[in-house]
Amino acid sequence: TDLRLIHRLDRQTTGVILLAKKEASFKAMVELFRHWRVHKAYLALVDGTVLLECGSIQNQIAKKSLPGQQPLFGIVKRGGAWA
Repeated sequence: TDLRLIHRLDRQTTGVILLAKKEASFKAMVELFRHWRVHKAYLALVDGTVLLECGSIQNQIAKKSLPGQQPLFGIVKRGGAWA
């Protein structure tokens, strides 16, 4: 079966890609992404104790570059975009 790439969910990270096996699925999903109708949710794995059952983390993020590596987004103290 040929797979068609619909979307790389976060281009600046090593992570999830979305593929379609059928043409109808591919077209439907491409349209959803094109019109910003897709909601992305993230699951975090932590080491230690989490005090709250749910919540959100709000920090500034910006591109971070390490020598010899592809730039990624990460948390910064100043000069980033709030996310």
